[in-house]
Parts: sequence; structure tokens; C-alpha cells
Amino acid sequence: MKNILLLSSLALVINSTAQTTGKITYEEKIKLNIQIDDTDSNNEMLKNLPKEKTSKKELVFNSDAALYKKNRRKAK
Repeated sequence: MKNILLLSSLALVINSTAQTTGKITYEEKIKLNIQIDDTDSNNEMLKNLPKEKTSKKELVFNSDAALYKKNRRKAK
């Protein structure tokens, strides 16, 4: 019984070693809350302004360095 417990613990430790290189792709959304004076012309302009900005980003890393960069593919 001890041997099975020891072997399963050893297998768990070997499988959970830290990852030293990789690439993480994520989407960043920024909500824009634009407030301007309440007039008819400003209200029309406000309708044309975007409510949020979305961009895809990427984190590439290894054991020595990490690099953030914008993903070239257009976000939806």
C-alpha cells in the first residue's frame, strides 16, 4: 500500500512541473464611457462613437523573458 501511494505521489509531482515556455492569447475589452454636454448635435455625435474597444493580445514567454504583443488578427 505504501509503494502505491509513493508511486502515485511521485507521478503527480513529475506531472506538475512548471512550464518554462509558452504562448497565451487573450482578448482585451475596454469599455468607453464618454460623457459630453447634453445637446442635440452632441447626442448625434455620441451615437456614432464606439461603446467599447476590443483587441487581441499575446504573451510569449520562456525561462529568460516575456513579451507582450498585439495579435495581428482583427478582433470581432
